[in-house]
Amino acid sequence: MKVYGGLSYIRHVLFLFQLVSFSPVGGACKGTNIETGGYWPPLNELERRYQYCTHVEGNLELIDIQPIPGENSYSSSSFSGASSIQSDEDEYIDLSFLEQIREISGYLLIRDVQRSFVPLRNLRIIRGEETLNGDALVIITASTRRDDAYQLSSLQEISQGGVRIDPVNLCYIETINWEDLQRDLQLTGDSNGEQCAISCDESCEAGCWDEGPDHCQKQTLTNCDSSCPYRCRGPGPEDCCHEQCAGGCTGDSNIDCKSCRFLTNGDECVSACPPKKIYNPATFLTEINPEFRYEHKGQCLKSCPASLVGQDKFCVEECSYNYQNIDGECIQCDGICPKDCAGLSLNDPLTVAHMDEDKFLNCTRIVGNVLINEESFKDKLPDEVVGITAAHLEVFRSVTEITGYLVLTLDTPNHNLIDLTIFENLEQIGGAENSLHEGSLYAFILNIPLLEIADFSSLKSVNGDIFYVDTCYHTREMFLELLSDPAQHEVVEHPTKTQCGTSLCDEECTDIGCWGPSAGQCFTCRHYALEDGTCVPPCDPENHFIIQPTDDGGIRTCGLCDEQCTGGCTGPSNADCISCRNFQIGSHCTNECNDGQYPVGKICELCPDFCTQGCTGNEHMIGDGGCNQCSIVLIDHDENFMRCLDSLDSCDVDHLQVNSNMYPNSSVCQKCHPECEGGCERAGDSTGCRLCKRHTRGIYCVEQCSSSEYPDADKICRNCDPTCLHCNNGTDTDCTKCENLEVLLEDDKRKCVTECPVEFPYMLETYTCVAACPENSFKSEDNICKSCHPECNEGCHNETNKGCLVCEHVKLDGACVAECPDSHEDTNGVCEMSKRFEASPASSPLKVLILITILVLVVVLVVAIVIVVLKLKGPIHRAPNAMYLNDMTKTEESDRDDGGNGIA
Repeated sequence: MKVYGGLSYIRHVLFLFQLVSFSPVGGACKGTNIETGGYWPPLNELERRYQYCTHVEGNLELIDIQPIPGENSYSSSSFSGASSIQSDEDEYIDLSFLEQIREISGYLLIRDVQRSFVPLRNLRIIRGEETLNGDALVIITASTRRDDAYQLSSLQEISQGGVRIDPVNLCYIETINWEDLQRDLQLTGDSNGEQCAISCDESCEAGCWDEGPDHCQKQTLTNCDSSCPYRCRGPGPEDCCHEQCAGGCTGDSNIDCKSCRFLTNGDECVSACPPKKIYNPATFLTEINPEFRYEHKGQCLKSCPASLVGQDKFCVEECSYNYQNIDGECIQCDGICPKDCAGLSLNDPLTVAHMDEDKFLNCTRIVGNVLINEESFKDKLPDEVVGITAAHLEVFRSVTEITGYLVLTLDTPNHNLIDLTIFENLEQIGGAENSLHEGSLYAFILNIPLLEIADFSSLKSVNGDIFYVDTCYHTREMFLELLSDPAQHEVVEHPTKTQCGTSLCDEECTDIGCWGPSAGQCFTCRHYALEDGTCVPPCDPENHFIIQPTDDGGIRTCGLCDEQCTGGCTGPSNADCISCRNFQIGSHCTNECNDGQYPVGKICELCPDFCTQGCTGNEHMIGDGGCNQCSIVLIDHDENFMRCLDSLDSCDVDHLQVNSNMYPNSSVCQKCHPECEGGCERAGDSTGCRLCKRHTRGIYCVEQCSSSEYPDADKICRNCDPTCLHCNNGTDTDCTKCENLEVLLEDDKRKCVTECPVEFPYMLETYTCVAACPENSFKSEDNICKSCHPECNEGCHNETNKGCLVCEHVKLDGACVAECPDSHEDTNGVCEMSKRFEASPASSPLKVLILITILVLVVVLVVAIVIVVLKLKGPIHRAPNAMYLNDMTKTEESDRDDGGNGIA
């Protein structure tokens, strides 16, 4: 037997504890978290731990495993001071117990395993939820051999965390496409500089984990089509895995995944387990979901493992505060959770020691007795013990039952107990034990002189005799009503010692008495009672309904309407409202519409089935008046939102299902480019069309060929001849428009040229080369055929109307014009002077000259006469205005002041 030192021994004990505390259940087993140095447990313990295990919850650590005798392996250790406890039995244990492992939630560590191979050939995914210094796969060995095999041929994903392998140039490590296991994954580690001469089997399309065709790396990420949401089983768009798949798949649904990306629910891979409550459209209520599953370690479980309890949607080790474990499920308590506490022993009074220990904190049932007397409040100076105060007694406010006796006896009123309400929620005193007082045994003793109020308004039963000192409000009849068996027990009343003055019970209390002056402290109600016991004259019809008394003649109670009611109700539920305060779902009133509904006024309507995550209306859109998200989103080829598709619709032939960062939680149908026909493989542009609707230009589908192209018989756009601007075909004789000059050929064809050929030396103004200028044109010096003047006929010498060979109409003074002027006559195409203008050819200008001369003389004569008349009459006097007269007056006065020497 070997002896192990401190740390190694502790680790050994820890491992044994882990092994005992978790055994494989349903293929799952708990991994380890031992540090990578020092002691590691024997192989037989590892074998028991991982036998039949398919899912390792945590880390799989294989450390310092010695070789099987005779196996071709090495024996050196990479650990300085590492201590192995491998027994002789362990030497003959192979590692085949690892073959069934398919998933590891934490990291995989293979360190100093001195075996020829590690059979993890079925391991599909390492999730890396816990890493070793940031790495999810760590292989460390001191071996100098190149043929050690780590058979990970099924490993297709490392969800998070890096990879470290020392040395990194082990055979079949450098052949792996690590980025296929995780996007941008980098291999780190130190190299020993050796080269591996072993190559993969020729059947391997990518890398390999070992020799032979069975160890090829299967690519499921880097070779996927761009339309795939995550993983794939091949390079085509039809080979995409479902978005919930991890590590590849065998089909396109979420039941065909090799591993689940998030959670496993039976045969399905899902992003969330079925919730505890679902909306029932038939009842308009949110109800318990019979398919509810707890989420635990990547699994959706109908019930939690035996060591755990279910709270909300998770499996936990213990219920949180204010929850209680009921049949393996944490149920929230209505108020304070039930809690039993040990009471005081017989004749043992309450002391401050009990308070300091929180003995009665949050207790609802005290199994035993409660005795509070003068000893409880006394300070014991020699022992330096301080007595309790009234504040300490507040812990009893949660108590509803005492199984033994309750004794409250104080001789002096100086403890602030004039108003005693701490037992207002106490319902029952069991009387399992009784307290001796004045020679008799009692289950309940209330002996506090001068006590004004002692509120026991919830107390319904006392199983034993009662002794009390009368207070201002209590009556003997009240205590008699509390006896569980009046025939066997009695009430002993001490003579009244209190001075109550005019203290009276509330007018709504019956004459039997009360526990205090308020309407909530009545022993019984005169008219009606609220559910909390408060007495009222009538029930408030706006907020209550009347609960009729039972057959035993109980008081009529005002039941409180549900908070969602307004205007009253007929019962306690939200389906009994006269009208709803907020919203109505079917016959029920609610604070808000359920998920999957939207309000129309105060009525909650179901969201249409094409919406997910709620809606604000029933329009086929995302946003106000439509869906919060669509089940299926239709976008155009430019990724602009078009509409939400009905859930039963799917992408038709003119659309392509794609992934979109704008709509990550929706299926997205993208409309193929408008020039596509028969569908597309990419929807963003016209290069992804399966067929072109009209024309094809290279890899593009186009509406029409460009002006410098022509469509062939297959509607493929071909380039025109370089000399053509437009064409009907690809030759230089099928141009419809030339870039420079053109020559017209037979059959309305034309040939484009850069200069006119010898046989067509002349150029029309339309840039057409011709053999001769056409009729009614003339040849310029640069061999351009220019048009004659419009009045020319049969040609011309130049472009003016004097260069015509023949006039179209008439000739006037050597020029061709359209018609003769009024002074001429057309004589055989020539305009000649009319005879009536020939008689006095000079008379007309002379007459005009004479008339002008006479007119000038008349004007001169008139001007002269006007000037003479003006001179004869002298200056023109105008009538003086008031201002002028005033100025004249001032001038005369000034002249008189100057002695009459003013200016005359």
